[in-house]
Amino acid sequence: MNRSSLKRLFLLLVAILFLISISGKDSFAAPSPAIGTVQKVGGMATVVRQEGILSAKIGLEIYQNDTLRTGPDGSIGVVFNDDTLLSLGPESVLVIDEYVFAPGQGKFLSLSGC
Repeated sequence: MNRSSLKRLFLLLVAILFLISISGKDSFAAPSPAIGTVQKVGGMATVVRQEGILSAKIGLEIYQNDTLRTGPDGSIGVVFNDDTLLSLGPESVLVIDEYVFAPGQGKFLSLSGC
């Protein structure tokens, strides 16, 4: 196995362990409604949600509590419902644990993650 293959295997194992560690927690309930959409993908990029690990593909809907991950050669671009753009480069991890957009109530984009 070359170094690139080992990195990919390592990232996959980390993602699987992450899913095992969160299984059964109520804070990761089924998402609803979608808060954004994947618009660009390059290299290895995944979306981790309660049901498992999804390959990031153009058009994939993004939900609160999703985790966006990119590999050593990965990138992902997301457009949120309020037209905010998010771009992640190689070896990134972002948990979307809160998204607020309610202009009628004076609340604008609030995205928090790690």
